[in-house]
Amino acid sequence: MLGRCLPTGAVLALVVALTSQAGAQSNPACPAGVVTPVSFAVQDVEAGSDTTFTATHTLQVDVTFNTGGPAVDESTIQISAPPGVPVFNGGGPVGKRLDLGSGRAAVQPSAPGPLTITATWTQDDGSATGSNCTGSGSTTVQVGAPTPLRLSDPRHRRGIHVHLKYDIDWKWGTNIGKTTDLRPVEVRLRGVSRARLPSGKVPFKTATIALRQSDASYGLSERHLRSPHWFVGAEGDDSAIGLRGQVRGLGLRDKPLGYELQVLQGGRLIARLAAAGKCDDVQCNFKTLKLKR
Repeated sequence: MLGRCLPTGAVLALVVALTSQAGAQSNPACPAGVVTPVSFAVQDVEAGSDTTFTATHTLQVDVTFNTGGPAVDESTIQISAPPGVPVFNGGGPVGKRLDLGSGRAAVQPSAPGPLTITATWTQDDGSATGSNCTGSGSTTVQVGAPTPLRLSDPRHRRGIHVHLKYDIDWKWGTNIGKTTDLRPVEVRLRGVSRARLPSGKVPFKTATIALRQSDASYGLSERHLRSPHWFVGAEGDDSAIGLRGQVRGLGLRDKPLGYELQVLQGGRLIARLAAAGKCDDVQCNFKTLKLKR
């Protein structure tokens, strides 16, 4: 059947490719005395630490081989982690950002505890016959628990008096510490053009903010959310997260509005701000104001 579907040359090329792959996969494990010695270097990318590691962070793994051992085909290096731990290799936005490739990968542990990282490769088997074997090595690092992310109080900004009941805009956020939980943050906004809080039937508009460098959407520009007469901008990275809110399109006449803003991480509500009343382009007068952080 294959010969009827493909030209003869294509069939031969496919057979050669499959034979080559089968040969590479069937290399026996190297004897203990033959395995080329391997070294692992692990770094918490966001914390800039090679001694302490935090769950939810990006851990960059570099594999190098000691000189003097049997030759290693470094293009065959494969780095793996336990099931459930994402592993990133070369290619894609994460691979380009972290310069991943042969001998370098990134892992993203979600939970604290011991983390075993394993590398395998093809090397000379030391028999002087040109045969190969599969070498392997591993290292285990201790991953610590992350510190929960908390936003600062938007009413207390250094050098600025903020009054959420009357101000037409606000800024809110926090600096991120070296052990802070770096899972993506979800920002939600919904609103109505009435002087009441939106009901549960009003859908949220959402934006996701990536805080770690192993997330594909890391480094995107400010995300914008809009509800009737209210605007929220949200941005963040591994150093800080920032939100800003302001009225929009009101003019000098009071208009009713109500909005609810939620900030979540991993399904946990980190902060909530809800307000309802009337605003113009100069001042607001919110009769209802609820803040949770």
